[in-house]
Amino acid sequence: MDKQQLSDGDISRGCRQNDPNAWRHLIRANTTFVYRIAMRMLRDKRDAEDASQEVFMRVYRSIENHDPTRPIAPWISKITYHVCLKRISQKNRVAYKESALASDNPAGETHESTPESQLTKKQMANYVEMALDQISAQDRALIAMRYSEGFTDSEIAESTDMPVGTVKTRLHRARARLKKLLAPYISEVSA
Repeated sequence: MDKQQLSDGDISRGCRQNDPNAWRHLIRANTTFVYRIAMRMLRDKRDAEDASQEVFMRVYRSIENHDPTRPIAPWISKITYHVCLKRISQKNRVAYKESALASDNPAGETHESTPESQLTKKQMANYVEMALDQISAQDRALIAMRYSEGFTDSEIAESTDMPVGTVKTRLHRARARLKKLLAPYISEVSA
């Protein structure tokens, strides 16, 4: 069977049988979103890369636990979520904030806009990052799954072991908290 036509169930069963093509497909299909969730939660490129590697090691060790009748992405995002939470709990909070500030502006980034608009975008990005730092890592993960990965409420619930109602409530509260935290900055930037 062509690897482009593999279903999640085919990939899961192939990985259980140590099929290198199935593993290659699983990793290629999920690396980007795993990294994005890890980056959103951990706020540091190196930490996100390390966490992503750890996620795939755990996937390898626990592929037998995946139900091949279910989508694989929410199962992998659940592992990602828990790996990142563990890493956050082990980190020193001061080092965490310093690393987030260091990763704000990737080298070689260019913009074709005025210096004022660049400053405004950078200020707003900094304000958003500061606001995200003030909500829990779990809520940052929910925000990332919803808005970066496009997961549905049920997929987020499956990934986090939360009931769907809890996911909806936490997303609502996280958005409200971010809006409140950003309100003074939005008026400052637009002034």
